Amino acid sequence: MDITPILAFFDVRNKLDAIFFQFRIKKTVTLRVYGQKFKISNVSLPYTLGVLYNVFRKQIYKDLEIQGKKVIDVGGYIGDSSIYFASRGASKVYSVEAYPQLANLIKENAKLNRFKIEVINATISPKKYEAISENVLVSGKLMGGGRRKVRGLRITKLPKADVLKINLDHVVDSYIMNEMPVLKKKYVQIYWKRHFKNSNRIIVIGSKLTQSLR
Repeated sequence: MDITPILAFFDVRNKLDAIFFQFRIKKTVTLRVYGQKFKISNVSLPYTLGVLYNVFRKQIYKDLEIQGKKVIDVGGYIGDSSIYFASRGASKVYSVEAYPQLANLIKENAKLNRFKIEVINATISPKKYEAISENVLVSGKLMGGGRRKVRGLRITKLPKADVLKINLDHVVDSYIMNEMPVLKKKYVQIYWKRHFKNSNRIIVIGSKLTQSLR
């Protein structure tokens, strides 16, 4: 059982708003947690709390050198990791998110926390367009909606930066693996949460970081 959402809930300053959101009394709330503000709507609260706990309390990105670096955050969700990178002194943060409603939340959350984050609404894919749900797929549950086409963006065509963080659905793992030789030449530091074959491995590449990609 994953208890990180419970642990994160204790860190939420406006717990009543979180409870109202969980029981659908409120459709949109702004969580005040870990010194930041996160507006959420049409997402899973337990999943979101778990993500925030891992990013800000557990600090899963702490081994990356962020200060003064340009960072690309692939899989931006609600802006959690993008805001983490900005708060740790990144000189520039690009946040890549396929779902339009999440991309909008990233923009709003960046403004709420007074950070400048460039949001790229695109899905990582070798195709020009990909059909995705109009709403968000979180923890295996589709949060309603039909399907729409979203611009596809090759991962090798992302902006030039110092750090690349990747946390995407397992369906693109094979594609990313094929492009990794190019990415290793383009980025000094890469953090990739790989779900390939249900391995769910964390792979960090960088001259001063753990070399764990074979």
